[in-house]
Amino acid sequence: MFVSVTRLKLKNFFSLWTFFTKTSFAFRQARRAKGNFFAETRGFGALTYCTLSGWESESAMRAYRDNCAHLKAMKVSRSIPVLLQSAHFELLEKPSWNEALKRMEADPQSIKFGNPA
Repeated sequence: MFVSVTRLKLKNFFSLWTFFTKTSFAFRQARRAKGNFFAETRGFGALTYCTLSGWESESAMRAYRDNCAHLKAMKVSRSIPVLLQSAHFELLEKPSWNEALKRMEADPQSIKFGNPA
């Protein structure tokens, strides 16, 4: 299974509305996407949010990522985070949140915007 984990740290409370309105449809779409085994989200504090999803293959995840609602959310999300991190890896079964976050922290792909707090 191809696993994707992301962490998005928002700039401020004002960015919450934009974040939720632009990403909620994309998240629902992920759960229905072809090749998706699971898609979850979790908040860590008021301004940090993570996603965890499992796919039958990397190409199935990319097909979802590069299409419709997620593509629109990615374009908008460039203006709202301070930090965006992601990691991808192959596993035989669904990881726990702790395992997924540890893997991301060990080898993150990070994009920093502005001046992170």
